[in-house]
Amino acid sequence: MNKKDVYAEVQLSNGKTAVIINGIGTNYFKALSESKGDVGVMIKSLVCQLVFIDDKKITPSQANLLPIDDVVKITEAVSNILSSIYSKGV
Repeated sequence: MNKKDVYAEVQLSNGKTAVIINGIGTNYFKALSESKGDVGVMIKSLVCQLVFIDDKKITPSQANLLPIDDVVKITEAVSNILSSIYSKGV
């Protein structure tokens, strides 16, 4: 993974680091399609597409089993990607 692709890194409660990469249009459109308007589903889709732990994308079942404090940190970082895009007027 190239450093320029990294949007943020989040320290997890188990000492590991979750790496959030910058997404592309494909990630956004896939999340929109899967979510059918459900913001929670959209965020989870983006989390599963953009978040890597131990250099592997996390799966939906892995995301479900993360401690809630880790989930909050990760979803906050992913949500910040969307917030920064929308705040630019896109």
